[in-house]
Amino acid sequence: MNNSQQDNITTTVKRATDILFLKNPLGTAMGILFGFVLHSVVIVLSPFIEFLNSIRLNLIYYLAIGVFAFNIKYYTKQQKTIPKEVDDAFIFIQKQLDTGVISHYEAKLLRQALIRQVLESFSVKIESSQLVEKS
Repeated sequence: MNNSQQDNITTTVKRATDILFLKNPLGTAMGILFGFVLHSVVIVLSPFIEFLNSIRLNLIYYLAIGVFAFNIKYYTKQQKTIPKEVDDAFIFIQKQLDTGVISHYEAKLLRQALIRQVLESFSVKIESSQLVEKS
């Protein structure tokens, strides 16, 4: 495995554990409960329904199915950290560059100015929230 693959695996595992234990602990607990109940239902009904005998699995698989089912929406949801206005500005700069209206150097300067402006707006928001907390 090269470093890129290891980084992707590490990122995926970190994201999954963050979702399971930090962002959605209730969903994780509900998934475990659901998996346990599903396992119990399969055991109870398997003598009566022949189809259930073929899908009889170990408890850990049912727990995994439950946790996965209750957390899938958090994993698939795109978490966009860039505000739409900033993303639109980057797209506009790229379109201007692609059409030849601006040079690569001008595009670089515009991107740097945009990043500086965004960072300044975030620092103002952080400072104002800290002032509110102190009072």
